[in-house]
Amino acid sequence: MTELIIHGFAGSTYTRTARMACVEAEVPHRLVPLPFKQPAHFALHPFGRMPILQDGDVTLLESLAIVTYVDHKYGRGRLQPADPADRARAVQRVSAGIDDIYRVVVGEFVKQEQPSAEARKAAREQLRIVDEALAKSSYLASDKLSVADLML
Repeated sequence: MTELIIHGFAGSTYTRTARMACVEAEVPHRLVPLPFKQPAHFALHPFGRMPILQDGDVTLLESLAIVTYVDHKYGRGRLQPADPADRARAVQRVSAGIDDIYRVVVGEFVKQEQPSAEARKAAREQLRIVDEALAKSSYLASDKLSVADLML
């Protein structure tokens, strides 16, 4: 089996997500660090983000695309709920995670030395919503691990 290459750095939440997808799909992968926002990075990703996946002649950007690709090619689609409502919930949770939770929790708490009271309040609210979802099930979108869990 081909070893996948994931360009990024280990501390990146989205790089970790891509790596977790490889682990779940039981596909070998190697993390290759990137010189962040340097020409070599922009040569692989025009917006200077990570991760970047290389699988032979396939290069993919953006963690959701990477997770979906790895899951369907190597993991037999196990991270995509079969039930339409559960699949829609997974997409909904991924979207909320990318658009709201990441921005509030990671953006405010990781990038700032002292988050504001407003940021702390917003993060508590975001995490309360996640806790409510997890109170109903061990996973975010269905009764099994899904893309929603890896992305969050």
